[in-house]
Amino acid sequence: MPAAVRRELGHRGSHSPFDRPISAARELAFTVAPLPELKAIGASRPTRATVNDVLLAIVAGGLRSWLSAGATALPRLRAQVPVSLHHRDEGAGELGNRDSFLNVDLPLAEADPLTRLDRINAETSKRKRLDDAEELFDLFHALGRVKRVEEAAKRLAGSAREFSLSISNVPGPPAPVSVSGRRVERLFSSSEPAAHHALRISAISCAGIIGIGLCTDPEALPDVARLAVAMEDSYAELRDAAIT
Repeated sequence: MPAAVRRELGHRGSHSPFDRPISAARELAFTVAPLPELKAIGASRPTRATVNDVLLAIVAGGLRSWLSAGATALPRLRAQVPVSLHHRDEGAGELGNRDSFLNVDLPLAEADPLTRLDRINAETSKRKRLDDAEELFDLFHALGRVKRVEEAAKRLAGSAREFSLSISNVPGPPAPVSVSGRRVERLFSSSEPAAHHALRISAISCAGIIGIGLCTDPEALPDVARLAVAMEDSYAELRDAAIT
């Protein structure tokens, strides 16, 4: 557990570009990516990358372009990735809140899209192998018995110096779904930004398409639509590099 805490919470990053006060205003942007192609990109690597790794690499490439000159001074940006500790074969009586997280460095300074993906995959694979998400869950569960200590630990874990933005990815229905007889063509989710975390990214799949939602406070972080376009370009760059 001490080693997991050092890996996940012991590497305070540089000043986050999203560390800004936020207002009640919200701006949304959306983009999509085909799930089969993300799986194919992951399978093409010497060490197989997951769909979530590929998504993080796409986000990293988009942020690199969106932040432009700022990415040079910000060689990496730490993302907090929620992790569900539930298992598919759990019974109804076993349901409950068993969620944790990993903090993953996105290598913004890396120009090559495949190298970005491989570096992200190496980092997430190591964290999974060492059970960091489980160790953090056990830690915060234990600290919950002492209210003030738990609150202090959560403030540390939620600090803008510990991570810059949250990126979630949830598997949705694998087959087409309909509402009132109309097929759902795209499914999106959005997550609220928070003080000092002015950007949130959330993805959900539906019938082979991943819908990616971006949510910001436009007064703190304008032009999120340009980030959506940058992520589309990042996906195309990664796909073309993986194919060739």
